[in-house]
Formats: sequence, structure tokens, C-alpha cells
Amino acid sequence: ITQGEQVAILWKPLFEKFNIQIDFAWRTFRWDSESNQKAHVHCVIIGFREAKIPSSRNKEEKISSSHDCEVGNFASMIEQTAQEILDARALYPDSSLADLYDPVLMPVELRRAHQKNDEAVLAAYGWPKNLSEEEIVARLFEMYEAVVKGE
Repeated sequence: ITQGEQVAILWKPLFEKFNIQIDFAWRTFRWDSESNQKAHVHCVIIGFREAKIPSSRNKEEKISSSHDCEVGNFASMIEQTAQEILDARALYPDSSLADLYDPVLMPVELRRAHQKNDEAVLAAYGWPKNLSEEEIVARLFEMYEAVVKGE
């Protein structure tokens, strides 16, 4: 779990140095604390593992998995949308994360950047944009079960 600028710089080294493969992801959700200040963070849970290909392989080549996706394109899309999220947040330097992620007051630029990020993740899985959250969660759990069973 990462927060802030770490998100944008995390994925590239994971793909390049550790040759990871994304197995599933859970959409952003708010994780509240028990603080009387009502502090909270927004989290994304991503399941990944080392891919079973040589790290010298061209990232644009297709990797066969239960949800065939192009790792290089996926990494590029996610990096770009993560940067757009950071750029949108940078427009409001005096705002706290709690202010920026308030469901009612979230700045339009930030909401759009997160929507583009959601769309990039759906595209990486080859899923349509109009899936409900319930359908996405069901598909992710199916993928997770396949990974756990070693399929």
C-alpha cells in the first residue's frame, strides 16, 4: 500500500527490476481510522507476483496468463494516469488529502484523473467501461481464485 507520490514511482521499477505480473486489483476505497479527527486514506489493493518470463524479454510482447494483457502497455497506462492524479493534486497545494478526497468537494480535475485511472485498469484487463463495481469485484475474485488454484 502506498500513498502520494510513491505510487507513480513504484510501478516502473517493479515491472523492470522484478518482472512482476498483476493478477488482480481492487478499486480505490476509503480506509477510515478511529481517530477523533476522522483521518482516512484512500487505498488500492493490487495482487501481483513475479512473472515466469526472462526479465530481458521485450515488455511489449504479450505474456500469456489467465487474463492476457500487455505488461508494457499496462504499465505505461497506469504510470500516465497515476501522474495525472498527482498533477491534479498539485493544483491544490494548500489542501490536505482529506480535503482533496472529500466525496462532495473533490476537485473536478482530480475526479477526472481518477476516472481515467479506473478506465486504464479496466482496459488493461480488457473489460468494458460500463461494468458495475459488483461485476468488477466478482471478476477480480474469479481471477484471484484461479491464481490461488494455480491455473
